[in-house]
Amino acid sequence: MNVVGATLTIPKIRIDPSRPVVTVPDVKVSIPRLRVPLSTITLRCGLLALPVQVDLIIPSTARVQAATLNLSARTITLTNPSMSINGAGLGIPGLGDLVIPLPPILNVPLPTTAIAF
Repeated sequence: MNVVGATLTIPKIRIDPSRPVVTVPDVKVSIPRLRVPLSTITLRCGLLALPVQVDLIIPSTARVQAATLNLSARTITLTNPSMSINGAGLGIPGLGDLVIPLPPILNVPLPTTAIAF
């Protein structure tokens, strides 16, 4: 998997070192180019056979209503996360980085999740 140009955007927050819980509202992660290798296929024309790698390219944006870091409980809670996929495609690097567009997938809501660390 290859991520190119990802950015994390958070609003200005105030952190109180005496409190073990920090909540950050409206977190946004922009991933303009996530490339996931899928498989190798072979293109044939007569006696010519050309193996090529096929990748799934997923430009996307993830949004979280709030991310809460609890240092005492050692958890990060993501409240109302969602993922928007903008113009996914199949990439074939062996053919001049050809990208075949896929039908659009708009928005995928995800459940609130707590992650222990």
